[in-house]
Amino acid sequence: MAAGYGEQRERAKAAPLPIFRMEWVQMSLYTVHAPVPPGDLSALDPADIVLVKDGFSWPAFMFGGLWLLVLGMWRELLAFLVLAVAGSML
Repeated sequence: MAAGYGEQRERAKAAPLPIFRMEWVQMSLYTVHAPVPPGDLSALDPADIVLVKDGFSWPAFMFGGLWLLVLGMWRELLAFLVLAVAGSML
């Protein structure tokens, strides 16, 4: 049997209220990459549009050189190492 209105009201009064409650809402951001067709934009094929999620990567921040090595970004790894050595010489 369902509780009556009076019982529900009493339960609500007895329940402790949170003093501070913060909820983080994260919104995903995407960048749109599309080739620019010559002439009219109506010639753009929707299949050519690519959405790339934009964000921050903590593993890449913490382990930069290893991250570049694992992803096979050799030129970027070389530039990273050159800048790291140059920065350590200052």
